[in-house]
Amino acid sequence: MIDKPIEILDFEIRPSEKKPNTDYLKLQVKYEGRKRFIGGGYQFLCEVLRQVDKKDLPLETIIRNKRGYYFDGTIDE
Repeated sequence: MIDKPIEILDFEIRPSEKKPNTDYLKLQVKYEGRKRFIGGGYQFLCEVLRQVDKKDLPLETIIRNKRGYYFDGTIDE
């Protein structure tokens, strides 16, 4: 799903059970017409999603991976 358009349908951010002082992200997306889940300790994605009002979902975006995972347009290249 990296570098491909996705739709963010819902997300949950909670404290990680494995790494102290970090977050765990559970992300529900629509990719190639199918609903899928992504889960992991993607700290920068968590930071950006904390700024999203869930009333604005679904949200179209692209996940990029360069120096870590981020949403397209959220860091300077």
